[in-house]
Amino acid sequence: MPWFDDTPARGSRVEFINPLPGRRRFTHAIHDIDGTHSLIRDWPPVMSLSMHWAMTCGLGEDFDSADNLARLIPQVGARPLPETDRYCVECAGFSA
Repeated sequence: MPWFDDTPARGSRVEFINPLPGRRRFTHAIHDIDGTHSLIRDWPPVMSLSMHWAMTCGLGEDFDSADNLARLIPQVGARPLPETDRYCVECAGFSA
């Protein structure tokens, strides 16, 4: 079983939950390269709206601002967006 040493990672943008200093053995790993977890979490409506917004309004500097999020969040799943809805469902869960 491989070893993991999180000592050099301190100060990086990686967040360790319950960090332990020094070496320890891997016990669990999840890698979601194909979007399966996105389907489980029901993210396609969020992805669809984000993609639709980016295509129709562009990705301005305020795209991830609190004001824009407050505008977008209530719209998630509120109306059909056929093109992006279909794309997000079809592409999530594909084998990498």
